Amino acid sequence: MKRHTLRVYGLLVNQEKVLISHEHYYGRTFVKFPGGGLEFGEGHKVALVREFLEELNLSVEVGSMLYTTTEAVISAFDPQVQVWSSYYWVRATAEDCEKITTVPLHSPAPSEPNSEHFMWLPLREIGPEIFTFPLEKAVARIVQKEGHSL
Repeated sequence: MKRHTLRVYGLLVNQEKVLISHEHYYGRTFVKFPGGGLEFGEGHKVALVREFLEELNLSVEVGSMLYTTTEAVISAFDPQVQVWSSYYWVRATAEDCEKITTVPLHSPAPSEPNSEHFMWLPLREIGPEIFTFPLEKAVARIVQKEGHSL
């Protein structure tokens, strides 16, 4: 059965670095921004706050929208699913950002199934080649071109 999924992701910047997620799910490894799917009854901002709490134990404030899907995108995991994604700038205190458990940039992918780790990527190094999926690649190009603005 064909269906849609709504996704929301956050770009968290601290000290001129953006947080990225390296994940191993569904037998694949990939790099993306933190975030995930909306649950029934949630709006974008509520879902994004929940996702950061679940994934990072981090309270964030959602800022302006950076990008949203305008064309049909088929899921990389299920050809019966069309993905609608939105990307927002998010804020957290510098003190809270320093508490995030991260690995060094360019560390190997997590080896455990259904796991993830986080890395700080210098904004000056952001580019589409870092990311796995077309939507993150598009967002990286926007950040490269326009910089970041919370």
